[in-house]
Amino acid sequence: MTPKNKPAFAKNELRKVHQVDYHRNGISGKGFYSVRYDWADYDGVERRMLASITPNNDIGGYDETSCRVIDIDEPETSWRGDSLAPKIINMIEGSK
Repeated sequence: MTPKNKPAFAKNELRKVHQVDYHRNGISGKGFYSVRYDWADYDGVERRMLASITPNNDIGGYDETSCRVIDIDEPETSWRGDSLAPKIINMIEGSK
């Protein structure tokens, strides 16, 4: 992994998907997917990321407004989940 504040090979590029899991909130809660991955951000810095998104079980697809994305090493740094949702959805669908 590229050290923080050092440019990676490309900007806004998925580097590696580590884990995709489906979870439920308790016995009757709404389910969601979590995705752990490496990503070269908009400045070319490689980051270890964690995202979650909720599927629309009734109509299919995903609720892009429910997408949350944080940097695992800097959890105070969050990202626009709605703008990264298409990448997150592609990772989930690619893991099935």
